[in-house]
Amino acid sequence: KVLNNPEVGLIAFVAPWCGHCKALLPDWAEAADALDGQGAYLGVVDATVEERLASQYGVRGYPTIKVFPGGANKSASDASEYEGGRTTQQIVQYALAEVDRTGVPKEIPELTGPDVLKSSCGGTNKICVLAALPHILDSGAEGRNRYRETLASVARTFRGSAFNFVWFEGSSQLELESAMEMTFGYPAVAALSMDKGVYAVQRGSFTEKNVGRFLSGITTGRQPTVKLAGGVPEVVKVEPWDGKDGEPIEEIPLDEIMGWDDEEGEL
Repeated sequence: KVLNNPEVGLIAFVAPWCGHCKALLPDWAEAADALDGQGAYLGVVDATVEERLASQYGVRGYPTIKVFPGGANKSASDASEYEGGRTTQQIVQYALAEVDRTGVPKEIPELTGPDVLKSSCGGTNKICVLAALPHILDSGAEGRNRYRETLASVARTFRGSAFNFVWFEGSSQLELESAMEMTFGYPAVAALSMDKGVYAVQRGSFTEKNVGRFLSGITTGRQPTVKLAGGVPEVVKVEPWDGKDGEPIEEIPLDEIMGWDDEEGEL
C-alpha cells in the first residue's frame, strides 16, 4: 500500500518497550490529523511483529522513521531517513516540505455542494476559509486563476494549521454569503468555525498579504468573530467550473419573444 500510494508517506518503526517511541506517538498522531488531506500521511509499524519488514528497511534502533516520496510505483530503495524533529509541528513541516519536493500539493476545492463543505470544513478545531470569487464573465478564466493562485499561496503559508480553504463563484451561494456578510463585492473572504458557530470577514483588498494578516489575526485572537445566527446556512449544489471563459447569454430581440410581425406593426 505504501509503495503504490501517490502521496508522501512517513512510516515510524517502533517497539512496544521503547521509551522514545512512547514519547513520539502522541505527537505522531496529532501530526497525522493535521496532515489529513494535505498530500501526506503517517503510519506506524511494530517492528517486533513485522521483523522481516523492519530488516528489509535496515531498522537497527527505535524509533526509526522512513520517508517515502510522492508518486506511485515506488520501491523500497526510494525510502530515505527522516531527519526532522519529533514535535507535532516539526513532523508536519517536514512532511509538507517533502510534498513540495516530490508530492502533489492539495488543490483548493470548489464549493459545489454541502458534501464539499462537510468534508473540507466539518469536524472539531477546523477553520474554513471561504473565498467568493467574481463571476466568470467578470474575471474570465485567466483572472479567476490568478485569484485562485493568490488563495493557494496563502494556503501554503498556513499548511498544517487549523485552516482549510474552499472557493466558489460569488452569488452562487446567496444564503451563505448573506449570513456571513460577504455581500460587499467580490472577491470576498470569510473564515468560519462550524463547530463553534462563529465567523469573521476580511474587509481589506484581496492580496496575499492582506488575507494572510487576516488569518494571522484569527490565530492570535486579534481578529474579532461574530456568532452565526441560525446556524450554518444551506449550501446549494452547483455545477463545477469547467476551467473555461464564460459565454455571455445571447439576448433575444423583443419582437421575437412577443411574436411581432414587422409588417403588421407598421402604421
